[in-house]
Amino acid sequence: MSEDVFAWLKDEYGKDAWEWPVCDDYREAALRGARHALANIGQQCKSSIRCEVSIIRAHPAHSTEDAVAYASCHATWKAIGVPGINQPYWDARVVRFPCGT
Repeated sequence: MSEDVFAWLKDEYGKDAWEWPVCDDYREAALRGARHALANIGQQCKSSIRCEVSIIRAHPAHSTEDAVAYASCHATWKAIGVPGINQPYWDARVVRFPCGT
């Protein structure tokens, strides 16, 4: 996890902007999504992979931890060029991460 995942706040809102209390929860959610993606790459890629979350674009008024985890999972698969298996899915307002590999 990059230390600057929310550095964009200062670009958007000015030098005095600060992180919201929910930002730590968003960090955990991004890690949850990336871990799920890496655990579910299938047989397409078995080499050593290093993943770093570099930015989390979210807002407490219209983002959820589930949305951040879902986005992180799909961003990880896209970055390594695999479709992934055990795809997370939306069930009403909750994201379900199926158990798998």
